Amino acid sequence: MNETRIQLEAQKVELETQLSTITAGFTEIATQRYILEQSILTINQEEEIINQSMQPLLDARATLEAGRETLSTNEADYNTGLHEFESGKVALEEGRLTGLAQLQSAEQQLVDAKAELVTGRATFETERVKAELELSDAETKVQDAKTELAKLKEPKYMVQNRKSFLGYDQYIQNSERIDVLSYIFPVFFFFIAALVALTTMTRMVEEQRTQIGTLKALGYSNHDIMLKYIVYGTVSGVFGAIIGNIIGMVILPKAIFGAYQSSYIFESLKLQFYWEYALISLIIAIGCTTIPAITSVQSELKTKATELMRPKAPKNGQRILLERIPFIWKRMSFNYKVTARNLFRYKQRMLMTIFGVAGCTALLITGFGIRDSLEATITIQYNELTKYSLLSIYDGTATDAKLADYRKTLTENQNKIESLTAVYETTKTAMPDGIIQDVTIVSPKETDKMNDFILLRERQSKQELTLANEGAIISEKLAALYDLKVGDELLIKDDDSTTFTIKIAAINQWYIEHYIFISPTYYQTVFGKTPQFN
Repeated sequence: MNETRIQLEAQKVELETQLSTITAGFTEIATQRYILEQSILTINQEEEIINQSMQPLLDARATLEAGRETLSTNEADYNTGLHEFESGKVALEEGRLTGLAQLQSAEQQLVDAKAELVTGRATFETERVKAELELSDAETKVQDAKTELAKLKEPKYMVQNRKSFLGYDQYIQNSERIDVLSYIFPVFFFFIAALVALTTMTRMVEEQRTQIGTLKALGYSNHDIMLKYIVYGTVSGVFGAIIGNIIGMVILPKAIFGAYQSSYIFESLKLQFYWEYALISLIIAIGCTTIPAITSVQSELKTKATELMRPKAPKNGQRILLERIPFIWKRMSFNYKVTARNLFRYKQRMLMTIFGVAGCTALLITGFGIRDSLEATITIQYNELTKYSLLSIYDGTATDAKLADYRKTLTENQNKIESLTAVYETTKTAMPDGIIQDVTIVSPKETDKMNDFILLRERQSKQELTLANEGAIISEKLAALYDLKVGDELLIKDDDSTTFTIKIAAINQWYIEHYIFISPTYYQTVFGKTPQFN
């Protein structure tokens, strides 16, 4: 205790000593501050005295600067006046010289104008003579044109609708083909959707037998339990119909439109949403998903809750047809025997699987078959049937001189041409049974050379055909379209609606458009005039 007090006393003495030191420091600082303030006051007084002494000097300096500025202004005005005087003097001299030069130039222009007048009169006389000659030639040409115009026959006019044009008719036919497919594929796909929905709902109900039994035991009605599966099927059908309508009315039309743009010229694609078709597809989709849900649940709801809460007993095993054929059954392994029994035990699943796989396989085979058929058709048409490389058509308004020049060009370049022949080609309209089709009539000048350029042959027997003078050869598609056979007659119409009858001598293999091949002799017999080979 005493030691603690002694330590405290010692600390107290030490603190008092430090306090005395600090107090002495503050006193010293106050003294230094007073001295500093007195020094600042003295400096300010001296600065004020200096400023008062400088004021007269500043006033004198300002007066001096004002005098200098006045002197500079007067000197600039003097220099400007002097410069303007000198400039006016130079301009007066230049004006005098310019006027003199213009006077001399005007005199020279007058002399040149007199010379040009003489030259212009001579040129006018020369051009007048030439113009009179050209006017005489023009009057001669006008008279010749009037003579040619008088030779022209009176034109015939024919009014046609857009179905008369080949491109429009072909596009309509292509649309009708796609329309026919639209009646087949939706039925098949809805059938597949119904099978998938029935399988899915049946499996779901079988897996949730215990839940259905529990709900029935808790007092839920059959309607409430069935509503769960109805909603599931309905929602799935609605979403599937929405996605399908978007694909069918937006994505697929753009793809088909892009494919047809390579053959036709369209301004733009205008998509239209067909609400009636969308509603029909929605109703069918809901039916394909909801009806299987109802039928699957309804059969289970007839069972008591206690039975539903138990695992479903497997179906009774029955002997299948293969078991009655010992020769086959004894040679099957155990796994194959179990698989065969399960197939016949669950016939619904088996049939759904078979129909689903068969349908999808049929679609794949159909698609590949159509593609291979078209590829083979193009290959046969342009590698075997159509042999020529170039078809040159004369201008119908060309003069005899131009046609002679063209034939001369062919003769001069004979070494560059492997073979050539002249034909007459025109387009007419076939019109039996109300079905209008444009046909191309081809009549060669040299019938024995026809198969060197276009191979005429029968499709099945591959026998080559020759043009006869008793009938024409028509393409196979044209014959099939009108149900024509060898010996029948085909009615065609000319541009002026005159009808002609052509006897069918043979039917050739042909895949592109409709063609009639006819000899010049039989052409003259049918149309009453000689073909003009163009």
